[in-house]
This record gives sequence, C-alpha cells and structure tokens, in this order.
Amino acid sequence: MVMVCNLLPVQISDSAEEIEEKCRKAVSDTDSRLTYNPDTRPAISNLIDLYRAVTGTSIATVEESGWDQFELKKQLSRAVAERFLPIREKFLSLEKGQEVDEILFENGKRARSIAEQNMDEIHRIVGFS
Repeated sequence: MVMVCNLLPVQISDSAEEIEEKCRKAVSDTDSRLTYNPDTRPAISNLIDLYRAVTGTSIATVEESGWDQFELKKQLSRAVAERFLPIREKFLSLEKGQEVDEILFENGKRARSIAEQNMDEIHRIVGFS
C-alpha cells in the first residue's frame, strides 16, 4: 500500500483511474513550483519522495522537470499504476480463482487435526480423559 496522503491509501487492487483520482486529491500547497524541502513544503516533498521511490528519479531531476504540482500528481499516478500493474493483475487473478480457497481449506484441515491432537494431549495431562 502506498500512502498518497493520510486519507487516501493506494491499494494494490486500485485501477489506474482510482490511483489517478487519489493522487489528484493529494494534499499540496499554494506554490506551484516544485521544490523539495520537507520542513517548509512537507506535502510536495512527500509527493516527490513517492515519485522518487517508484521511479528512482533524483530530487534534482524532479525539481528541474518544469512540472507544476498538477503534472507531478499526474506523473506520480502513472508511475504508481505502472509499477503496481503486474502485482495488481496477479492479485486479481488469485482473487477470482479457486487456488487460494483450496489452500485455505487444506491448511484449515491440517490445523484442525493438529489442534485436536493438542487438545487430546492437554486432556490427558490434566486428567480429563
């Protein structure tokens, strides 16, 4: 999960459109220039940090890009959507399939068997059997 802001976590299952909407709504400030300063511009610096984390781009490159805040948010949403696309596709595939349900069912059977053995042993030790 990527936190665009405190209220808008980006989920793996989010579509590109949902990611774009969340990035668009991310907190920014009134200075349209992109400058990185976590002390005086924490909101924009956070967005730049997120963009850097997803793309590997340097702070200087982002600052020199000529982008305004709107363009940074647009580029961030594209980068996040692109980065998470393979993970999202796998997640949705697993969510639709039966594989996870089968694994949970089989592991549940094994866990119940072990729990029964443990309870039998506890009853024997305590003297209930």
